[in-house]
Amino acid sequence: MAEKNKMKILTITHTCPRFHGDSAAPFMQGLGNGFTEIADESLMLTPYDPLLRADDPHFKYKVVSYRYAPFNKAHVLGYSRMLKNDMGIRPATLILGPLMIWSAIRAGERLVREHGIQVLHAHWIVPNGYIGAVISRRTGVPLVVTLPGSDVYMSQRHRVFQRLARVAFQQARLITTNSPELGKDLIGLGANPKKIRHVIYGVDANRFRPSLQKGRARKQQLKLSAKKVTIVGVGRLVEKKGFHILLSALALLKPQHNQIQVLIVGDGDAREGLEKQTRSLKLEGVVTFVGQQPYDTLDEWYNAADIFVLPSIRDRKGNLDDQSVSLVEAMSCSKPVISSDLPGYRLVVENGVHGLLTPPGNVHALAEALKTLVTKPTLRQQMGRVARTRVKKEFTWRSIARTYHRLFETIL
Repeated sequence: MAEKNKMKILTITHTCPRFHGDSAAPFMQGLGNGFTEIADESLMLTPYDPLLRADDPHFKYKVVSYRYAPFNKAHVLGYSRMLKNDMGIRPATLILGPLMIWSAIRAGERLVREHGIQVLHAHWIVPNGYIGAVISRRTGVPLVVTLPGSDVYMSQRHRVFQRLARVAFQQARLITTNSPELGKDLIGLGANPKKIRHVIYGVDANRFRPSLQKGRARKQQLKLSAKKVTIVGVGRLVEKKGFHILLSALALLKPQHNQIQVLIVGDGDAREGLEKQTRSLKLEGVVTFVGQQPYDTLDEWYNAADIFVLPSIRDRKGNLDDQSVSLVEAMSCSKPVISSDLPGYRLVVENGVHGLLTPPGNVHALAEALKTLVTKPTLRQQMGRVARTRVKKEFTWRSIARTYHRLFETIL
């Protein structure tokens, strides 16, 4: 892709794939690779981790890591390890967090000087928005902050995080989020609504594509029935993903239990509770928890599905899941999707066209949506086809990178 006015971009993050196929924030790899098509140079600054392979040839961008602890084994922050169940702060975060921030600022300033960086792009407002804000103030390089979700929740509930977030809001020239609902939360924290733009995370449509062969192979490996309708959910097992709602909805579909088989792909702090709920609802013969899977195999799991489901909610403490890249990946594999009728998902799914959207947390509505697609194979196929068409047109990483390029140009 030939772009005018290419630029040098430094992306600041605390989590990203440490190697090709890693499950830690895989969308960051897509974004970094997308930036290489619109930038003279795309760098990603991330904390050191013993598993990090900065020279992995699948990373088209340059990965630069920084150390914040004296020993390799003491580098335990980042890579989805800073929060518990996306709601609580782990003790290691409180102890090592200040060292991590200080180290990141030093490393970022050095990269700005050495590479002539023109745009700072921080992902997650805490800690990276604050890190980017300090670097921006000291170097004069404009800052854009992107917010996926949990950092907003933490900033609402912890004074220190709130103060760090406000520094980032004030310094940022633009703030992007994949959810209008999260945008409202940001305004409540003090963000200027004029700075907020909505940009979702994209997908590699060449990698996530329909494949009957891959889907059949995965079913055969698990000894699943080829005659049953396979329902697949993919995501971290935390409350805001709503898998407990899915289990309750499945219990209402008892007449269809001999027609369906359900795979839940992922792991997390809520797994034990979900497995207990499965047993109490007598769903052991219907639901299988397959655990965390390598990212480079996820297309096989999507292709094993007849229906993809992710019933996201705002959890008991207010943490919101209003946009998930897994849903876009499933659509890219030509799968009809069922999710929650939230503003972020409405940016991607037109209800009744690409899938079905149900009120968040409504067990009966979710059960009805599942029943509809389970019993209507022609509708499933039609929705899957138009879902992939939309992804290829609007939500590839190339399209998302172009959107960011236009935003970056407005602040240079």
